[in-house]
Amino acid sequence: MNFEDKEFEKLVKQSRRGRLIKTIFGSTLSLVILIGILLSAYLFYWNLGPFQGEKIAGVPDGQIRSFHNKETEPLAMMLLDNFETYGMNVKAKKITIYVDYYEKDQRKDHQDFGGLINDGPSEMLSQILSWGVIPGFGDTPTQVRIQFSDDSGNSTSGFTFEGYGEEGQEFGKDIVASSSQRILEDGPLELNKRYVLQYWRSNADGIFYNLETDVFDKEFLKQQDQTLIMYMELK
Repeated sequence: MNFEDKEFEKLVKQSRRGRLIKTIFGSTLSLVILIGILLSAYLFYWNLGPFQGEKIAGVPDGQIRSFHNKETEPLAMMLLDNFETYGMNVKAKKITIYVDYYEKDQRKDHQDFGGLINDGPSEMLSQILSWGVIPGFGDTPTQVRIQFSDDSGNSTSGFTFEGYGEEGQEFGKDIVASSSQRILEDGPLELNKRYVLQYWRSNADGIFYNLETDVFDKEFLKQQDQTLIMYMELK
């Protein structure tokens, strides 16, 4: 092999090395860009980091998610019979908490005990909803407290179990909660739909119904002496 052949071979190797470096660099850059796009999409979907704004972090638009605070949950479990906390980011003009009282399948009372009206420039209502049952003597629940909160503050309301039912058949004795589990599942929210948060029955038959039970169904209500249903509706 003469001198020119050696020089030519050297140039070929250098050219191959250069193309390899460019290929590796290009692939690495493409991978970094792809990771950046995927990370941005993840943060945008979950309203995290620079995409949060005034929304509830960790909750996608149009959805509700249960929240758990490891620091405050043990104390809440000691003070309350039952409690739940949810975060929501939803396009709505109004959120209302209703309580319906039934005797068998006949609705005897319908009241709203809290809610919010969206009168701001944004179409999005971003709120944390918390509710808890305060026990009385003998672990019989006496009242329910409801709270909406965001960065600007909070509003609290609630209701008591007393006052429902006729004299001698007052609701509040031998109450059975529907379940110790969360009823409202994580997922999308729709307007003009009733979302049950909890319900209570006065006939203590010891039965816990599954989460798919339609508590507004007449056949279900006929099986109960008295039923109190707390639910949320969006407009």
